[in-house]
Amino acid sequence: MRYFALDGSSRWITIGFLDDDAGISSEMGVEMKARHSRRLLSTVDVFLKNIGYTIKDVDVLGVGVGPGSFTGLRVSIATIKGVGEVLGIPIVPLPTLLLYAMNVPDIPELFVLENAREDNFYGCIYSTMNGRIKEIDGPFFLPLKKIKDVFASYESVRCILIGGIDFRKEIESLPNVTLLPDWTSNIHGSTLTAMTKILYKEGKYTDAKTVEPIYIQKPLADEMIQYKKTGF
Repeated sequence: MRYFALDGSSRWITIGFLDDDAGISSEMGVEMKARHSRRLLSTVDVFLKNIGYTIKDVDVLGVGVGPGSFTGLRVSIATIKGVGEVLGIPIVPLPTLLLYAMNVPDIPELFVLENAREDNFYGCIYSTMNGRIKEIDGPFFLPLKKIKDVFASYESVRCILIGGIDFRKEIESLPNVTLLPDWTSNIHGSTLTAMTKILYKEGKYTDAKTVEPIYIQKPLADEMIQYKKTGF
């Protein structure tokens, strides 16, 4: 089986490819720019051509569905949906917080927090023991005050923090919390394809018509429209 996956939840578009039978794996990251949506398919074509494949060689697609950047998610999901519809192949939705959790094995209770707006966070708690990732609690969308209450219910907390620079010191100062290194808040192409393979084999795939993003907040344009209509 050949797997191809994209994630656009951050300012980078992460790309991964895995030919499971041939043992070939490749990945790359492309900085997200305003006009990148026009070039993403050509970037994918060049990426695959350089390793001797075309998009028509792919059996299964994977795509990060968020939470994360509104623009990046829109671009990457639209690209995968277009390819999936044309080729008629399955698509595996990849929760972004799960992809971060894969960076840190053998932790019984791993908190993954994505900064939203102001002091709100989207988060989930995972177990990454024995080579398997299991969702323990969440996903949830809570203000920092409530996050602290969740932390307090655990004796010891290890946490991946994505964004939230303004709150890092405040979270790090909590006596039972250990923030993990910055490299844990990166998504890798190899992680994308590995999780695509795992979830596909578990039957957790869909088609182009039903893939939807998970946004950690409303698009700013929607909020502006709401404000004009309601005043809040």
